[in-house]
Amino acid sequence: MTNVQQKLVVAAAVLLLVAGCGLVVAMPQKAHADIAAGSTIGAAKQLVLLNKSLSGKDGASFSSKDTTKWYKFVTSNRNSTYKLRVWSDDGDDIDVIVYSSNLGIEEHFETDSAKTRTFEALDRNATYYIRLNRWTDGSARADYRIKVREIVTPPEPPSSFYAWSKLKRTIRLKYSKCDNATGYQVAYKKGSGKWVKRTTTRTTYVFTNLAKGKKYTVKVRPYRLIQGKRHYGDWTDKVKLKPNGKKVKHYA
Repeated sequence: MTNVQQKLVVAAAVLLLVAGCGLVVAMPQKAHADIAAGSTIGAAKQLVLLNKSLSGKDGASFSSKDTTKWYKFVTSNRNSTYKLRVWSDDGDDIDVIVYSSNLGIEEHFETDSAKTRTFEALDRNATYYIRLNRWTDGSARADYRIKVREIVTPPEPPSSFYAWSKLKRTIRLKYSKCDNATGYQVAYKKGSGKWVKRTTTRTTYVFTNLAKGKKYTVKVRPYRLIQGKRHYGDWTDKVKLKPNGKKVKHYA
């Protein structure tokens, strides 16, 4: 092989390498563009969080003429974990893509039965899109269901908690403020009886009309109220005392 031929071979190899690298770089960009333009993403149907399922078209199914569906869900302003579950009732394969307009593809997987994916680092107050692409032979219908659930991290219990009886037949509670808490649930029980629970948004509480000379047990825990549901943190340690008005503080 002459020097000229060798140079031509090297030049061709370099061009192929550059072209190949360009293809590797371009592929994710093309996939991104396809997703952004695919199947009317702007009309994606809103998903409801907190264990409420959203079914597909025509009674939880979509036909062979409607093989691609977009849905969306909006994350909260909390640092939560989200679980996405997609499953096919008749075993047909469903290609699932989770997409963010800011970040591109977040997750891509296929399912022919129940599949669950957990996302821990999603942006707050962000909109995410889910595309369901059905693999079909053109004749069968694929029944599917989809669910997105927000896993809320409950607040930590109060770091300090004590109780005392300022007046007879009363027990006063005081506890430290908890980060991210909407409110608190306080509870008492007389002897080995049942717990009586109350809620408050304050960091103090007073139980009144208690029985004289009886020993009571008290405790408190925080909660976060999200879409009408309370997410409770752990209880504090219990404190035992009598409502005798002696003003002695009992610490957890």
